[in-house]
Amino acid sequence: MNRFTPLLILLIITSLIFSSCDQQSAALPKWMEGTWETGDTLGFTVERWEVINTEVMSGEGLFLMPDGTTVVEMLSIFVRDGSLFYTAILPNQNNGEEIIFVDTLKDPDSLVFENPAHDFPKKIVYHKQSLTMIDVYIYGDDEHPSKITLNKIEE
Repeated sequence: MNRFTPLLILLIITSLIFSSCDQQSAALPKWMEGTWETGDTLGFTVERWEVINTEVMSGEGLFLMPDGTTVVEMLSIFVRDGSLFYTAILPNQNNGEEIIFVDTLKDPDSLVFENPAHDFPKKIVYHKQSLTMIDVYIYGDDEHPSKITLNKIEE
């Protein structure tokens, strides 16, 4: 064994440790699984999330406006190349194509999905307040987000 072998072994172990940390940091936010809702004078919101496998969560959002208008969006969160992504598809927007956001914060209780090239929203933040409450912040061009607090429904 030459004198470089211990150094090579140390580099390999360090690389494995850091690569496993990256994989863990890009894990799905399983705490979001379930049905969440909120309602106020501006309307009623429901989000439903399901873990499909270790790399994909599927979701849907439903917004009921006071005038009776209903907006539905298909959502997903997935892991690709060690990063976490969020997509939204709204049938009457963006030609029905998905809008992709990337998670820019590695935190177990918060997700910051950003797409600065998109018109609105540019940033969507999910923050776990507790096992039964999530705050969602929706940002446009300014730094003053709309805030929605979602409460988990017992199923």
